[in-house]
Amino acid sequence: MARLMRGLGSLALLVLGLAGIPIALALLGGNPLPRELTWSAVLHALFTPVDGTVLVGLISIVGWLAWLVFAVSVLSELVAIVSQQRIRIHLPGLDVPQRFAAGLLVSVITMISLPQAVQADPAPDRQAVVIAATPEPANLIMKPTEPTTPPTAAAPRSEHVKDSSHYHVVRAGDDLWSLAERYYGDGRDWRKVAAANPEILTGGPDRLQIGWRLKIPDADAAVSDESRRMITVRRGDTLSSIAERELGSASHWIEIFRANRGQLSDPDELPVGVHLMLPKQQKSATTATSRHHDQHRPGEMAPEHEDRAAPPVEPSAAPARPPTPVESVPNVPTSTAPTADHSAVLLAGVGGLLAAGVISGLAWRRRLQLQARPQGRRIVHPPASASAVEVGLGRRQRPMSLRTLDRGMRAIAAHCRNAGIAPPPLQLALVGETEIELLMSEPCPSAPVGFTVRGRSWFLDQADVDYLKSVPGLSGAARPWPALVTLGRDDHDRLVLGDLEAFGLLELQTDSGFATSDLLAAMIVELSFSPWADEMIITIVSDDRRLPEALGKHNVIHTDDCDGLLDRLEQRATIQREHRRYEVVSQHRIDPDLADPWAPEVVLVNRHLTDEQRERLSTLTLGRPNVTTAAVVIGPTSGAAWSLHGDASSTERRVVLEPVGLSLSPQLLESSELTAVVDLIEATGSEDTTPAPWWTEVEVQPEPPPDNVTYLDSRSTWGTADTAERALIMEAAMEAGRTVHHPTLQLLGPIELLGATGTVPPRAAKQCLEYCAWLLENPGRTAQAMVAALAVAEGTRRSNMSRLRSWLGSSPDGEAYLPDAYTGRITLLPAVSSDWQRLQILTSTGVNRASDAGLQAALELVRGAPLADAAPGQWHWAEELRTDMISCIRDIGVELADRALLAGDLEQARWAASRALVAAPGDELLLAVRIRTEHAAGNVPETERLTLQLAAQARTLGVDLDDETVMLLQQVMEGQVRARLA
Repeated sequence: MARLMRGLGSLALLVLGLAGIPIALALLGGNPLPRELTWSAVLHALFTPVDGTVLVGLISIVGWLAWLVFAVSVLSELVAIVSQQRIRIHLPGLDVPQRFAAGLLVSVITMISLPQAVQADPAPDRQAVVIAATPEPANLIMKPTEPTTPPTAAAPRSEHVKDSSHYHVVRAGDDLWSLAERYYGDGRDWRKVAAANPEILTGGPDRLQIGWRLKIPDADAAVSDESRRMITVRRGDTLSSIAERELGSASHWIEIFRANRGQLSDPDELPVGVHLMLPKQQKSATTATSRHHDQHRPGEMAPEHEDRAAPPVEPSAAPARPPTPVESVPNVPTSTAPTADHSAVLLAGVGGLLAAGVISGLAWRRRLQLQARPQGRRIVHPPASASAVEVGLGRRQRPMSLRTLDRGMRAIAAHCRNAGIAPPPLQLALVGETEIELLMSEPCPSAPVGFTVRGRSWFLDQADVDYLKSVPGLSGAARPWPALVTLGRDDHDRLVLGDLEAFGLLELQTDSGFATSDLLAAMIVELSFSPWADEMIITIVSDDRRLPEALGKHNVIHTDDCDGLLDRLEQRATIQREHRRYEVVSQHRIDPDLADPWAPEVVLVNRHLTDEQRERLSTLTLGRPNVTTAAVVIGPTSGAAWSLHGDASSTERRVVLEPVGLSLSPQLLESSELTAVVDLIEATGSEDTTPAPWWTEVEVQPEPPPDNVTYLDSRSTWGTADTAERALIMEAAMEAGRTVHHPTLQLLGPIELLGATGTVPPRAAKQCLEYCAWLLENPGRTAQAMVAALAVAEGTRRSNMSRLRSWLGSSPDGEAYLPDAYTGRITLLPAVSSDWQRLQILTSTGVNRASDAGLQAALELVRGAPLADAAPGQWHWAEELRTDMISCIRDIGVELADRALLAGDLEQARWAASRALVAAPGDELLLAVRIRTEHAAGNVPETERLTLQLAAQARTLGVDLDDETVMLLQQVMEGQVRARLA
């Protein structure tokens, strides 16, 4: 019906545009041209009083011109359709009208090609019933068929052949691979479509034009499947979460994507409210799904827990789910095994706040590494397995939610301190995509501006976050609940955080169906990397000390002496009870003079405790008046009011948080993932360095001479990644006055693509830039390696590769800059390059051995910090590349500035250091060079400013200045180096 209405509407527009408009213009405007064109007629028209005749004539002329454009566009598109796209008329400047006309014509033709209703036989044909019941893609046309007569043995030749083919109208973004995935479930069957349309695909299988009508042979089996059912996408849904919820495993996301290619062009973009068709599944999986939908809702108190001591807290209801129809599915085995997606399964139990905290913490640790790195050295990079986990964390992080929660807590602390009241007693925080809900144990009406109070909950909407800036004292406020940690996700995909200090004692029961140590590991990592980690003490009781040693933080303590720990905690509790000033413990923390001694200490126990130790820990954490000690233990412990135990009513891996009866998908960090995270922490915290490939340590006599930029030292890997052909092309590009018209990707600053001959894609342009960079740095890799490195779905990769291929265009010789990978190895043409590769060629003999002109040319390539505008969640595979670019640019700046100072060229030294500081802001060696330059120039104010900036930065980072830097500052500020014993 929708297609019929669309076709009728298009037909009406065509008739109105081609016939109605000229009739209306002729009747209303008449003849807009003057009867005679003489000088006297012109003067008469100019000096005659205005009566609107001239204006009406002008409007009529514009109307006739618009009608002519529309009529010519319709005629040109009609010729193309009649000739089956053999004749294509491209009119300059009329692309938009032609596309509009093509859409109208295709809608009319589609309406005419609709199958006619057929009276059902007494014995209904199963295939016809299935086709009628299955939602048909919007652009799928079924060719009308004649009624068939059952064949008989006496007359075999009178048998009619039923044409079961379907027809697909090409839309923007279609290609044969995606059509084969849509209709057959496997993109490798694209040859079926190509073989069925030899007369149309005369320009090759990769050349599809919008409006083409392609025959899809044998599509009935793929389209008609009565075992499928429909669901509606909710906010926060992903294909992986839907597959895990409905099909029992996140790895089945690719099957859902293939079944809905008619409405999904990108598996990472899932519009809320769209109806998805689920693929067929085993009967057991459907039964499990039905049981999952029948389980009790979160927040409902189970009857057996109503007598718990702690008051139940019911989270406010999120928007209700639309009902999901469940049909009985026959037990039909699938013909092909599902394709597992490693990136979807990796870190499946990790929440967005943990991921955001770790990514932010790793960036901070790398900044410290770069700050302390000697010239000519390179920081240690993590192993490949750990880098893959970092990419996964980058994809899962929710930095906006983490910053919003942090700002909200500080606003509450500042508001309570200004009002002289205690912070409200928080128990749970539920973090959604656009709203944060704070659940209190009792109603608290006094909330800061920006929050909305409903019952016992405070709500902070993303749109109201800016109101928090008006709270006085926000920037310097301490967080009232630093022991907040993620426990899992609820049924509405909100992250559920618990205040361990308010819990006192959290018990992890061993009947949860998974290793409780995985849940404990996730808590340890998130607490250690949260923005408020420095405002508490984290004590880990376990046999494995690798994680706390890798963290190297003063407030993350490891111990295996439980009795000694309990003695210390009991002594601290006694002192706190003696010096207690406020009834509410958190009120001490919002007082800057009392914050340090009242910092909470969270004890996470991952080992067996004796009954006596459990009793002592229970008394310590639950005794009154309460203190700032909280504990998480594995196994039953007397007195624990809060616990996480397995959800027996669910077939999935879920837990129930008691005493509120909240069913959660727990946050977990499995053993292999924890190992990779620890590898990342160790690598980013290491003070070790390796020789930098851009620095030459040994005197080498090159042959041929070093002024030939195509020479690449065979004893170094620096600059050798490119072929000789690419080096020659870039050599020509570096000659003054010559321009090479080939694509060049700029990475040393905001990311841009110059010299491409195609058009910029209307969507996912930044992702295409990332793909181009990866291909430049990883030539000759496979599609699977690309999917794993970028952590994207194969469908997304193929779509973006198609966009990038069109954007790059072709060389003057007609060769595509991104050729098809017929060998299975993806490689760009050697003419495609980057400013980073050009910098490598300029310094191919080593930064310390390159000419001054070469170093200056290299610095002129710098336009900002490397990858300056990379989006959060992307480019995490390039972290090693980014740090290498920063390190190399810094070394170039220091080297060229030192040479200029020796030559007395203060202007060159100032320029070199300043240009390098753009890429490495705040670098100690570069600032030291700037200070020496300004001191030599007699610029006292600038020298003092730079000196104070360097000292303040060291305090901010919490690091000590190098001894040589300290002596430099003493020399320029005090006139001499302070005396010291040898």
